[in-house]
Amino acid sequence: MASQRKHGGIVTSFWLFCGYCTSSIILGIFLKDGYFYIYTLLLFCQLAVYWGTTTWLTTFLVKQHGLDLKQMGLFASVPYVVAFFAMMLGGWLMDKVLHRMKPVAIIAYLGCIPVLWMLGAVEKGQTGMLLTSLLLVGFFINLNFGTVYAYVQKRYPQEVVGSATGLANGIGQMGSFVSPLVAGYLVKVGADGSQDFSNVFVFFASAAAVAALCAILLKEQKVKGNNEVVTDDKKAVV
Repeated sequence: MASQRKHGGIVTSFWLFCGYCTSSIILGIFLKDGYFYIYTLLLFCQLAVYWGTTTWLTTFLVKQHGLDLKQMGLFASVPYVVAFFAMMLGGWLMDKVLHRMKPVAIIAYLGCIPVLWMLGAVEKGQTGMLLTSLLLVGFFINLNFGTVYAYVQKRYPQEVVGSATGLANGIGQMGSFVSPLVAGYLVKVGADGSQDFSNVFVFFASAAAVAALCAILLKEQKVKGNNEVVTDDKKAVV
């Protein structure tokens, strides 16, 4: 009996070791890929821009532009109305026109840079310019919001898509934490109690610029085991 238990323990340990080795090899497919970390930084910046803007938008409209609660509710909803069409357009561009996530991302992030800066620079009382800026911000921030998650599925084998997506998105969510926190320190309060958010939107525009750089650097070719990149006619080592 003792011999059987010992034998069973050895077999169990062997299979646990094999499982550990297999898991390490599978996870290494994306953990050893430098572009995975570029993508993670891109996702960090995208979520920083999205949640930073979302968190501070209502306060910005009330404090800097003096809107009442009803006006604020109307203006704050504008970006999310256009967001629906932007996400649909981004998906269509990726599927039917560009066939890749990268060009959609570059368009979205490069578009975010001037419109975020413009939103923070709109002076009080310029309602038409404020509304236009909000529409453009909602469009460009959300143009790539759906397609960005397709990168992992296009880049990595099916068996690691869940792990890669979870890790990248988990780290990326830190942008949702950091961005509103940093923005709070960038608001300038005048002697009369007025608040200026221009530096906040410069910060958001800077995050979009970093995301644009990451998008330019990304590679989308499919990766298999041993970090081999699969092209149409040959394999090339990353």
